[in-house]
Amino acid sequence: MLTIHEFQEKLLSEAVNANFKEAEIFYKKTESFQCMIFEGEIDTYETSVEGGLGFRGLHNGKMGFESTA
Repeated sequence: MLTIHEFQEKLLSEAVNANFKEAEIFYKKTESFQCMIFEGEIDTYETSVEGGLGFRGLHNGKMGFESTA
């Protein structure tokens, strides 16, 4: 499995190979943890990881953008 850095490098390399004149990547990842205590005991807890990736590029004189979450 690729790291995010390796993935970004590969994606930009593929953009160059596909004749993109300009390309950029935006990546964001957030992690959170929440714990509720009631009468000295763990009542509820929640963990989450969210992320998203955006790609923008100039190809054949036209700018395009794609994103995923």
